[in-house]
Amino acid sequence: TATCFCACKDEEEIELQYEVPVETMFEALDSKDSDSFLRCFATPVLSLYEESDDYDENIAETIYKKLGETCDAEVVVVNHKITDKRELSKEEIEALGDGLEPRHKIKKAFELKVRVMVFSPADREVTYSQEMIINVGKLSGHWYVCQSPVMEWNLIKDVKG
Repeated sequence: TATCFCACKDEEEIELQYEVPVETMFEALDSKDSDSFLRCFATPVLSLYEESDDYDENIAETIYKKLGETCDAEVVVVNHKITDKRELSKEEIEALGDGLEPRHKIKKAFELKVRVMVFSPADREVTYSQEMIINVGKLSGHWYVCQSPVMEWNLIKDVKG
């Protein structure tokens, strides 16, 4: 009997789709591409952000500059790693989707624990990092970040020892 392993791989690839908006968000941040950065966020969340006092059409450039100031470097590399995930319960998904129109209802969502690492290419020995929680949800068949683009950035210098 022949065994097909491709089905498992396909399921795994489909399952990992929730990582795509986070991957894209950090790639856009590292390349200072605000348009791509903002496209990672669910439309209803983005609409609220665009109407808020915190709205910044150049958000990726602004965040990148702040990260550079933290590292005391003009050029920094922003990297990340998803270290843990937890599927949200039906109640947590409903809370995450509060105020969304029925057509924007979140079908499935994860809370991702992400380790963000930033360093200057000029001094790779000195790195800064932080843990952050990023919520992603599946809306209309696609995965998006389901929280405000305004995130807390509290990088801490890593101690080498």
